[in-house]
Amino acid sequence: MGVVVTLNFSLDGQMIKKGWECHPNPESRLAQQPKAQRFGKSQADYQAKATGIQEGWPRIVNRLSEAQRFQDDFMAVVSGYPI
Repeated sequence: MGVVVTLNFSLDGQMIKKGWECHPNPESRLAQQPKAQRFGKSQADYQAKATGIQEGWPRIVNRLSEAQRFQDDFMAVVSGYPI
């Protein structure tokens, strides 16, 4: 959820003010966005945003320390497997 919200609503004042990774209820910010920009939390909604997530991943890693940690941990694990 955090990745998709960060990509789509990076200028959300509440997220910037409170610090995205420390926000107690990030899902609540979805309802606060302009109606035309809102999206659901279903698997289909996330699949529809998959390309945007892939393309935006470098920005997410630069902005969210937990995304950076996830990427580092993931790469450490998969680097041991042959391609």
